[in-house]
Amino acid sequence: MTAIENKQDLIIEGAYIFPEFLKSFSENYMIHILPVFICFTEKYIRSNFLTGIIKYRHAAETRDYKEDRRLEEFICDHMNLMQKCETCRSKYFLINMNYEEEMEQVFKYISASLESNQ
Repeated sequence: MTAIENKQDLIIEGAYIFPEFLKSFSENYMIHILPVFICFTEKYIRSNFLTGIIKYRHAAETRDYKEDRRLEEFICDHMNLMQKCETCRSKYFLINMNYEEEMEQVFKYISASLESNQ
């Protein structure tokens, strides 16, 4: 909440704030929060687990430890996140075939949301 009070931009990974936690923020804070969740489809995970997901899992942060989730657990985690987003009516994007192209939709959404709030 300090970031909002100090008018700072902050990105928080979904592993730290789940869709159901968003309702704990007051309306005064929620108008400054743009929740966006990114979920991998089962198809994408099965096709890219080792060569994409695991290989690049440390691209945004240092993860020097071995990934301990198995493929099926990873699929289950993403299916659960999608369900939570749907239940909580939180915006989410699916990565289904082409990570780079589908992430462009996320960037466009964020950009459009920021422009509409100015």
